[in-house]
Amino acid sequence: MTLVPSNLYSPIQIVKKSSCLSKRKSTLNYEVGKNSHDVLFVRINNSNGGGSTFNKWFAICDLAQLYANGTVVVSSSLEPFDQVGNPLPQPKNNNTKAFLKAVLHDVIK
Repeated sequence: MTLVPSNLYSPIQIVKKSSCLSKRKSTLNYEVGKNSHDVLFVRINNSNGGGSTFNKWFAICDLAQLYANGTVVVSSSLEPFDQVGNPLPQPKNNNTKAFLKAVLHDVIK
């Protein structure tokens, strides 16, 4: 369940574009966004490796909580958002969780 209350859903604006390496050394291009309530989000645009990406927004607070608690992150525990900040169904892509972990590490380092 997301930590972002529904009263804080609002359009997401890009505030940073960057890239990092995945565990398998492919380059992940990502964006960090912020909504009007200063909730931070991240999304992966593409990978130059063989893995496919799920180009939707994820709340950084949700990801940080999942990884900090030592939770075994599975796709069904990820909660994406669309550009307007509305929740979407969970991704089916198995690369998403590993790619997001690499990006989150890069964002908070």
